[in-house]
Amino acid sequence: MQLIKTDSYFILQINNTEVVRSAVENFFTLAEANEQIRKLYGNAVLDISSDELTFNSRETLWKICSFLDVTCYDSYLNKVERLLNGHSTTSRNLVAWREEDKDLITTQMAKYSFLHSFTFDDVSSFSY
Repeated sequence: MQLIKTDSYFILQINNTEVVRSAVENFFTLAEANEQIRKLYGNAVLDISSDELTFNSRETLWKICSFLDVTCYDSYLNKVERLLNGHSTTSRNLVAWREEDKDLITTQMAKYSFLHSFTFDDVSSFSY
């Protein structure tokens, strides 16, 4: 691990190759399971990214409620919108990424259509 100072705080960055590789493998195991669910259930699956929910919460929740055919009251939407209010974490910045790990992730992401809107190199967050 290494300590990195930014303008306003310190970040403890993980640089353990085995831990990183294991986390990447676990993530893509879950991505594969999601892909199989999508193939099995087709249009009965709604893809929502965490960034979409965080940064566009009202519209995203409305989309979820419509998809589920449930009533979505303004009071609920207002509460969730205030709670989320564009707060996102960038935990991937806590990892000392090696180029070979980034290449592996980029290659694996290309296999799954629901990950195509994400890019690895946007340091603020995954772009959506």
